[in-house]
Amino acid sequence: AFYGRSSVCPQCPIREIAEKKSSRHLILPPGEDRKKWFEAFFYPLTDEEGNVVAVIEHLRDITDRKTLEEKLREEKKRFEDIASHIGEWVWEVDREGRYIYSSSVVEKILGYKPEEVIGRFFYEFFLPEERETLKRRAFEIFSEKKPFHKFLNKLLRKDGKVVIVETDGVPVLSDDGELL
Repeated sequence: AFYGRSSVCPQCPIREIAEKKSSRHLILPPGEDRKKWFEAFFYPLTDEEGNVVAVIEHLRDITDRKTLEEKLREEKKRFEDIASHIGEWVWEVDREGRYIYSSSVVEKILGYKPEEVIGRFFYEFFLPEERETLKRRAFEIFSEKKPFHKFLNKLLRKDGKVVIVETDGVPVLSDDGELL
């Protein structure tokens, strides 16, 4: 019984675990009888003949984690709303130059949806005849681990047209100064 109950909770999987003889993991949201989030792990204990004699239930209070996750979702939505309305393409690349974030403005500039850009390298969009030179220069700038401004380059749109862009960037560094 949980939180003073005299009977098994309606959503409790103990009977099912005992019948199937398999463990189970659940996330339990707040309900009528509790105000907190719990992560629950259920493990059947069997005797020598394989009969379930007990079920171990391990609960972990994850209310703080869930609260932080909700705040993070709200902040991410707020950031994405701002990024999509400023009229500038906001993006993030990893240290290899692969896009890991792209605002929706990329569609106006390059004709690609954000999900079409994610996972691709930034230099794939450079004009073929300038690609290696600009790629080398961009990685030199990245290695300085400092903000950069007015990196002028030509990009190929999805429709094959050329667009000239001016890029500003700010490095994201780990606590020990490693470029992320």
